Amino acid sequence: MDTWLLTSRAGFEGDLYREAQSTFNVKLAQGFPLAVKQGWLIVEGGFPGKDRKPWRAITSKTFTFSRQTVYLFAEVEYNSPAELLENAIGAALDWRKNERMARGFSAVFVERPDTPKGRALLEVSNALEKSLEKTLRFKGLMPEPPRGLPRLHLFIASPTLAFVGVSDPNLASPHPMGIPGSTAPEGAPDESAAELSYALDFFIPQGEHFTRLKAGMRAVNLGALPGGWSWELTRRGLLTTAVDRSPLPAPLTSSNLLTPVVSDNLSFKPEIPVHWLFCDIAAPAKLVADLVARWSADGLLLREALFKLRLTERERSAGIGALLDGIKARVEKAGAKCSIISKHLYGNKNEVTCHLRLTAPIATARKGKGRGRAKGKPQTQKVARGRSGARSRK
Repeated sequence: MDTWLLTSRAGFEGDLYREAQSTFNVKLAQGFPLAVKQGWLIVEGGFPGKDRKPWRAITSKTFTFSRQTVYLFAEVEYNSPAELLENAIGAALDWRKNERMARGFSAVFVERPDTPKGRALLEVSNALEKSLEKTLRFKGLMPEPPRGLPRLHLFIASPTLAFVGVSDPNLASPHPMGIPGSTAPEGAPDESAAELSYALDFFIPQGEHFTRLKAGMRAVNLGALPGGWSWELTRRGLLTTAVDRSPLPAPLTSSNLLTPVVSDNLSFKPEIPVHWLFCDIAAPAKLVADLVARWSADGLLLREALFKLRLTERERSAGIGALLDGIKARVEKAGAKCSIISKHLYGNKNEVTCHLRLTAPIATARKGKGRGRAKGKPQTQKVARGRSGARSRK
């Protein structure tokens, strides 16, 4: 039976456990009950392996509410940092020997819960990470190049308890604790520019940015205020239509790649189909899901969409699967095909960020080798006078 450490934002442990249960039918590890606002949980069960390596069974995209996923092989009780270091090294060497990992490890992460109690362990975790990495390098267990080697994790759960495990660096989060360290680039109007950049890096492999986010592609950003997303899109060279109910700040509108539009977010329609839809509006999740499905099914969207779903407590408990399945069913009914991934990214609070990719857009499905335009005359912009999408709360 495999055992995994799963970390989450404090307060979302229950969401993560329900998701893991429904996906793999796992149970909580004996002696480790679910704790509210602890930021981590330990589950065990039969996880489907990859290449016969159980530590590759879960990726960073497997669970919506996980930050870090670590395959555990040792539990360590300790009284001092020196004792913890010695026991962690011994456990790592034993696992390496049992798994016949002759070359060792690619990197070392020493982590802790992202909670007030966890932050009290910051000093000891930083010191242990340096000592652990130094020891492994001295023993020749962190070779160059590290390609194909697992990453070693030491998770300090409390001043007396820690866990040792591994992850696949190509599948798990590349950031310690699953938290990116990036900040907004110089000149960005707000921190949401860094938030969008991190989301694009998460959902799109670096090697595909130049083809899937190519300069000159047409994009619509719904809920554009205060402007960070639109700024990031124009910085990448996308021809961006920034839509919101209030005008954008003057410095943003000076870019010749940006077209500001004062309009209702939910009823806006582009005059011609666009490659990308970006949506961050303070509207109920069902309305946003309906909007994304409508754009995809009506041929207004040609390739991909990145959008946020703001979830109520009830929607979180029920899971967002029904909303995403509804989008997919509507798109497929219209004759297109798509894939959807959702993630509770570091910047998300009571919302999740979702990515939709049309593998067969409606225009292509209907017209075969057409040029990507929707069938029939494109719909022009209309502004509804009734219920509307509100301004983004970024």
